[in-house]
Amino acid sequence: MGVASYVSRSRVIREEWPASIIRVVPFRGHGGIACKFAVQPSEYPLGMLDFTEIESIRAVLNRAREHLRPADLCNLVMSDPGGAGYVAAFSAVLREGSDALCDGYEGRRLIDSFDIGENLLLSHHDSARSTSHRWFSVLTSSIELLGWDGYDGVRGFQPAQSLCQLWVDSRALVDQGQDAPVDLFPSLATELQTVFTNPHHQALALLWELLVSPLDATTVEAKCLQLQQYHEDFQAWDDEKGNVNPWFVRRADFVWSAILQGSYGGTPSRRDVRLWGELVKTSFPSASPLAKATRQKLVHAAAAWHKVK
Repeated sequence: MGVASYVSRSRVIREEWPASIIRVVPFRGHGGIACKFAVQPSEYPLGMLDFTEIESIRAVLNRAREHLRPADLCNLVMSDPGGAGYVAAFSAVLREGSDALCDGYEGRRLIDSFDIGENLLLSHHDSARSTSHRWFSVLTSSIELLGWDGYDGVRGFQPAQSLCQLWVDSRALVDQGQDAPVDLFPSLATELQTVFTNPHHQALALLWELLVSPLDATTVEAKCLQLQQYHEDFQAWDDEKGNVNPWFVRRADFVWSAILQGSYGGTPSRRDVRLWGELVKTSFPSASPLAKATRQKLVHAAAAWHKVK
């Protein structure tokens, strides 16, 4: 095994990979950190630090762009002395899409800039104010996903947080008669399972697929079994050779502790678990006894989080 060490926005990541697939590649720094090298497993189709090429996320971004105008932005971004910069940054996104996010901006990529990151949390907090606010929140959720580098996201957002917000906003837009990007979610689920390298995130993408994709009963059962296997794998402290399991999860609740990480990789908030639990209640398939049992495990485990003091 080779040991891979590299910087990911706020900290040094150190992992073991088979030496045969490790290669050193240059990449640009994030968050003001000077980074010269990253270690990239060459067997994966995308670099670990570049989610900006994922077509399904780009498609969600573009759907939101179709419903927003530059004139709307002054009422959507934060109202403070930096407002002009916020409007300029998001105007570039509305004009050029993901290409603008990858362009240089004040010494870094636009997607990593203060003007973009400062507005992410507020966009979600205000999403229920109007239809335009909903679409702006969809836009910023897709930006968060595009900015994911495999270990950290823009302003610390984790994929589970962005996917959940994206689903909440899209359901609300559907209720308003809008062409929300729900038709793009199945391809997003499939693509995320392909590009995620962390088994915790692969399990997240699998659960997302069960929630958003029109699957037949046989496929649902197979994926429920796969989710159960993920849970069992995460509960094992070591393997049959005594090697420590790097994906071990201390809590025994069914998958939530593994797939829902809080900002900057911390413990998931009760709000995040509650929202995901509600999504499972409303959207998880239940056409077979196994699907119903899996749904119940997820709902029960989510409810248990609110009893922890």
